This record gives sequence, structure tokens and C-alpha cells, in this order.
Amino acid sequence: MLVLKRNYQFWIAIIALIKLGAVAIPATHLLTTHDFTYRFERASVKAIVCTGYNPDIAKYVDEAQEEIHADGLVKFIANGHRDGWIPFDDEIAGMTETMERVQTDTREHMLFIFHIGYYGLSQDGCP
Repeated sequence: MLVLKRNYQFWIAIIALIKLGAVAIPATHLLTTHDFTYRFERASVKAIVCTGYNPDIAKYVDEAQEEIHADGLVKFIANGHRDGWIPFDDEIAGMTETMERVQTDTREHMLFIFHIGYYGLSQDGCP
């Protein structure tokens, strides 16, 4: 899941996820604990990258993680540091410029999008 607002790290992360064959879940920075809990459960989120410019986002993620006991959730924070989170910018700085190609299938999903739910919770789907 990518909660990076308009941070340049969004483009690094989404291209990397595509190359890895992983499903990216872009999300707004306006989510709260309830929203994160719903999305974590609905999409089986394994990792999240959040902006550090708004500390409430990481707080809501931590609360959602605790609420659903998602102990395996890997949490990265861009533009900041927070206990229990991996600094995204430091990790990127330590990476090589090339990576070994990962075999993917053109029929696999690339994005998982939650769109506004007019009468309740957000709807989800893979385009």
C-alpha cells in the first residue's frame, strides 16, 4: 500500500512494485484508523509505505495494525523516522541501480484500487 501523497517516492515505489510483479495499492493521505483496518483486511496488505510529512498517517497505521493484530505488516516511512518503521529513503539510498528480472505474467493484476463508497465502506477492485 502506498500512502505518499505527492511525494516523489511514490514513483520510485510504484515502478519497483511493477517490476517485482507485486500489486500496488495507492491510497489517499486522508485515511483514518478505520479506513486502514478495512483496507488491510480486505486486500491482505503485506507492506505499506507512508509519508512522514503527516505523522497522523503513521499513527493511524499503527493503530490499525494493533487492532487487527497484523504483526507481519512491513512498514516503511518516507521523509521521516518513526520507531518500528523502516526509513524508506535510507533503504533506497543503499540499493543497487539494477535488479535481476522477476518472471511475471501479463495476466496478473498490477494495481488494486479502492474507490469511494457512496453508501458505506469503500469499494475495491483490480482493474
